[in-house]
Amino acid sequence: MVKDLSVDEKINLIKNFAQEIVEEDELRTLFKKGGVITAYDGFEPSGVAPIHFGLLRATNLKNILKTGIRFKLYLADYFGFINNKLGGDLEKIQLAGKYFIEVWKACGVDMKKVEVVWASDLMSGMKNWDRVLRVAKVTSVNRTRKSLTIAGRKEGDVISATGSDDPDVYIANAWGYRRLFLNPVIFSFYGHLGFNKVKKVTSSTRDTLVASGLFRKNGDAKVYGVETTGEDTGKLHWINMTGAQAVAEDANFFKKVFIINDNEFNWYPKGADYTSLSQVPNYIRTNTPTSTVLGIAVKRYKVIGTDQLNVRELPSTSSKLLGKLPEGQTIESLSQQGLWHKIKYQNNDAWVHGSYLQAL
Repeated sequence: MVKDLSVDEKINLIKNFAQEIVEEDELRTLFKKGGVITAYDGFEPSGVAPIHFGLLRATNLKNILKTGIRFKLYLADYFGFINNKLGGDLEKIQLAGKYFIEVWKACGVDMKKVEVVWASDLMSGMKNWDRVLRVAKVTSVNRTRKSLTIAGRKEGDVISATGSDDPDVYIANAWGYRRLFLNPVIFSFYGHLGFNKVKKVTSSTRDTLVASGLFRKNGDAKVYGVETTGEDTGKLHWINMTGAQAVAEDANFFKKVFIINDNEFNWYPKGADYTSLSQVPNYIRTNTPTSTVLGIAVKRYKVIGTDQLNVRELPSTSSKLLGKLPEGQTIESLSQQGLWHKIKYQNNDAWVHGSYLQAL
């Protein structure tokens, strides 16, 4: 069956059920090269398989297998145990996982072509506990507390800080990023939100979410960077790069992208294309307080969201590492190049990335 399908047929088969293909050209190239492509699905086993899972999901999986893509099924039994599924009985959770496998078999899925991975198997080895201990040794109590705080926020939460000089409204995503509603008009484009649904949080909780100004229009794979041009104004610049190029510059690139609707997209004027992530400005308002040092206008920021902010010789992640700044450290930005800020470090010029800076 796989050999009978052309590249176009494989792409069309995936399009029949996929809501979105990020970088279709890359997928097409992978099919042409004939390399190994692996897809995966994962869930916490519990309860009875509903129609959408037992039938529709199985149908989609069969179509994936027809294209020659390998498939891994991740059964997160330990996570079901942590979340008290089926009364927190691990044996029952694992039995439910085996039941789901049988459901897929009954739907015609060739399970010989599916690699089943149990979370409990992955986590029972010494490598996993070695990793847990190593992470624990470099994670501060303060950072852990922040992680627990933000765990209470979920994707789609609309938040604003109480008792803060920054009352702006943001929306959070599941990856720990927030986007600003730059103008009240923009917020009105999302009638399902409403100011009555804005959750009040502390400024410290808000600041655990890193600001992002990467957008893409619903239904369009192009990603844009927003440039604020005034207190309530901005323009969009298409980031004219492939997904692979963007991820090479920033491994978390796609985690920072927020989907916007047509009304918001059309509200922004459009600027010249960006061809590097270093061109994307920080997503901040333009009225950041400034001071003057040696006749140079500088802006003050503090380090947030990381215990160790890398200080580099040049504005690039591949540049020489000069040192690290702790969370809460105050810095003065002498100039800016894209997301990078020029600072003085040990009496020398140096650069830090703006994703972990908050304007003062």
